[in-house]
Amino acid sequence: MFNILAAGPALLASLLVSGSAAPAPPPDGKTTVDVVYANGSGCPPGALKAVARKGTITIAFEDFTASSGGDALDYRKNCQVGLNVKVPKGYTYAVSRVTVGGTGKLGPGDSGSVRALMYFQGMTETVEQGREINGPLNGKWQFDSRIGPKSRVYHPCGAKRYLNVNLDLRAGSGDGSVSVGGRLGLEFTRKKC
Repeated sequence: MFNILAAGPALLASLLVSGSAAPAPPPDGKTTVDVVYANGSGCPPGALKAVARKGTITIAFEDFTASSGGDALDYRKNCQVGLNVKVPKGYTYAVSRVTVGGTGKLGPGDSGSVRALMYFQGMTETVEQGREINGPLNGKWQFDSRIGPKSRVYHPCGAKRYLNVNLDLRAGSGDGSVSVGGRLGLEFTRKKC
């Protein structure tokens, strides 16, 4: 009897720990993504593809370059993409990380920028991630940003809304250029509805 009573607090503690909220296990089934539309100066028709694989949506661009010192319209390029993302039934998702990289040619004091703005069709909540790209630079640049749990915007459960992604690339003053190196990665987090 003494052993059972002595084991009581340890048993109770293990039950309390195991009863705490644990992350939902990954759902069965695949996540798929289709490009519904793409428009803007950085993505001419047919110039991009999207694929979902292992918790990441990758948007691949053919040619996405902003340059200064020439035509005034070339200093800023943007691409607005509408994605139809399908997750397993009973789950929802939010973008939790943004990665993009490319190349740049910027002189001392020159700068450029990259911004990704994401929102669900018909909703006002947005998530914006970005960075300045400063010269001197003659080579690669990288942007990798995690979105904290409190800042994530989840797709409304049971609704049919596209994920809109607006990628904006700018080259500052001077004679520079900034290019996206082929892809934008959107890591997503799923949770039960």
